[in-house]
Amino acid sequence: MRQLLTERDHLVALVNSKHQEALVFQQEAQKASEALERDAAENSNLQIRFGNLVHDYDQLEMKLASTRRELAGFKEALNHLEVGC
Repeated sequence: MRQLLTERDHLVALVNSKHQEALVFQQEAQKASEALERDAAENSNLQIRFGNLVHDYDQLEMKLASTRRELAGFKEALNHLEVGC
């Protein structure tokens, strides 16, 4: 009888230990899930910012090309004035 009680106590202790391990695992899984959600949101924000930066860069490239064409026109006009003088 004593052996059965000892085995029962051992099993109860083992079940309690496994339960605590499961709780720790569940907490770690929850933390990992929350970190994943935060990272996904940050990734989404970074993708939006990157898209905006690409758009801004493209706009600046077009403006620069326009300014270069305008400058070339001014240089040509200046050359005509210098040749005419």
